[in-house]
Amino acid sequence: MATTWAGPIVPREKHSWGRFKPGSWRRVRVFSEDLDENGKTLSSSTKETTTTLLEVDESIFTLHVEGSVEVAGERIASEPQTVKQGFNGEGLSKGVSPEKVGKSIVEINGEAIECELRRLVTNGGDSKKITTIHYSDEQAPHILRKETTIQKAMDNTKVASSQVEVLAVRVPYRISAETKMVSFVKIVNRHQDGSTVTVEVHSPDVPGGVVAHTSNEMDGNGTIIRRSRLELIDFGIGSKNTEPMRKRILERIRSKRGRR
Repeated sequence: MATTWAGPIVPREKHSWGRFKPGSWRRVRVFSEDLDENGKTLSSSTKETTTTLLEVDESIFTLHVEGSVEVAGERIASEPQTVKQGFNGEGLSKGVSPEKVGKSIVEINGEAIECELRRLVTNGGDSKKITTIHYSDEQAPHILRKETTIQKAMDNTKVASSQVEVLAVRVPYRISAETKMVSFVKIVNRHQDGSTVTVEVHSPDVPGGVVAHTSNEMDGNGTIIRRSRLELIDFGIGSKNTEPMRKRILERIRSKRGRR
């Protein structure tokens, strides 16, 4: 029997951003290529992004995102953004009704891990997103499998889907000058025009979790039309050293709101 509850699917202390102090940040670099039907590079770009955790409570966190992109040797700064989200990944304006619907077993590297089966329904205007999550309280990255379907609200026609699967856990991996234990996660997103397959490296010691990825985007015929690679440049955990930067960002945001 399904049971609804008011808390987030992933509690704050297990969440990739929620578990860190305000002021925590990470900087990543993403190299991307657009390809023709023969796999030849048509164009390429390099994007650097710094994401800083501004505020966090038991169900909502706020991120400040700054970055730049380099195309054909020219670097262009992007407009800074402030993003506020719930721990379930939902925007604040969407209705969310999480449920506990039973138990499941997820097998990783031959090890059977008992999970709690949870379902999240997100309503957003003309669409509905249904997400089934296999959650482990003990094993990071905690969401060991996830299936999501996006449907039209009027007739439940499926317009997109995604599957997230943890491939391996407790794998030694070099991050900066240290070796840390990480997880490898495969994400497959499918939509009407094609699909994207991404393999991510997750570390619970880094704000945001993801420290590397490789990704291939394919058209409807399965031809790779875009590929990207993400690498972690640096990161920091909230402290007195990062507090002044956080305060300046918040002051700029509040000043802009006051001028509206």
